[in-house]
Amino acid sequence: MKHLLFALVAAALSAAAPAYAEGDEAADRERARKLLDEGNKRLESGDADGAIEKFQEALRAYRSPKIHVNLAEAHRIAGRPAQAVRHYEVFMARGTSKPGVLRKIEKRARELESSIGRIELAGELDGATVNVGGWRAPWRAGWRIPVDPGRHLVVVSKEGRADFETHAEVAAGQLKKLDVALLAKEETPPIDLAARPTPPPSSATTATMSPGDDKPLTKQWWFWAGVGGAIVAVVAIGLVAGNTGGDDRLPMGDLSSNTSDWGRL
Repeated sequence: MKHLLFALVAAALSAAAPAYAEGDEAADRERARKLLDEGNKRLESGDADGAIEKFQEALRAYRSPKIHVNLAEAHRIAGRPAQAVRHYEVFMARGTSKPGVLRKIEKRARELESSIGRIELAGELDGATVNVGGWRAPWRAGWRIPVDPGRHLVVVSKEGRADFETHAEVAAGQLKKLDVALLAKEETPPIDLAARPTPPPSSATTATMSPGDDKPLTKQWWFWAGVGGAIVAVVAIGLVAGNTGGDDRLPMGDLSSNTSDWGRL
């Protein structure tokens, strides 16, 4: 295993990789090489998860398909065969065309086949994205998704369609087929922002008017009646004030002390 792994690591960043421009991409390639070295050291020491972390960083820095072999080997050692097979298959689809290397990788993937299950989707899936247990990838025709045995949440998303969600229980060596129905999203009707007519006032607030009510305010009989009442009230208040002798203090009442102690009006 080590001979295959290290040979592919060396090849991943060699001239066999796709041609890249000088400058920033050369720096990215060098950074990826260092990350791969760190990952290999962690894998040799038994830290498979730490190795995976470094390999993923290397892949983000430099998108060489050969780094998927390193990830596959680390997942295989960590006891995650389905993820190992996924990375093997990515390499076989995108990596080197050397027959000897491809045969070795294919053999590694076949050795894990009895330990995994697969999910096959059917439906109008062109342009869809599939998420199985947190692993997300664009759907492709004929794809049989490798999964570890157990129960998995399957989510299929496509623009303009409602997400399809289901759970699939898959056993080792089983091919689980799922029919996917991607329904059109229900569009919410737009809110009508047009001005709405003002409702008529209720009978409780509507004043009853007579034919003569369109006269000026000063010619309405009720206006002068109110004025006269106000004058009478003012005169009455003046008479009361005159009878108090001009005392502007509170009058004596039920209070126990003199009203002067309570302030003026």
